[in-house]
Amino acid sequence: MFKEFGLSIAFAVLVSLFVSFTLTPMMAALYLPVGEPSMPRCLQKVWQRWQVGFDWVTAWYGRTLRCLLQGFARILWRVRISLLLFR
Repeated sequence: MFKEFGLSIAFAVLVSLFVSFTLTPMMAALYLPVGEPSMPRCLQKVWQRWQVGFDWVTAWYGRTLRCLLQGFARILWRVRISLLLFR
């Protein structure tokens, strides 16, 4: 029973992957306008502020993740050294 369920999930994922790489871009190319998007001036200001905030959050996330991963690597090295020293 679990094997059949797993196969149906795998098949559904493969079909979804195929659709996302083929059908979705073709439909987007048909419906989206070509060229620069135009928006009212009041929305441009809001969009610019949003983009500045989003860039700040993205940079903060990258710095935080880098710091945490470097700390994790240090911890792993300490564990490895401890395991080698105190066998």
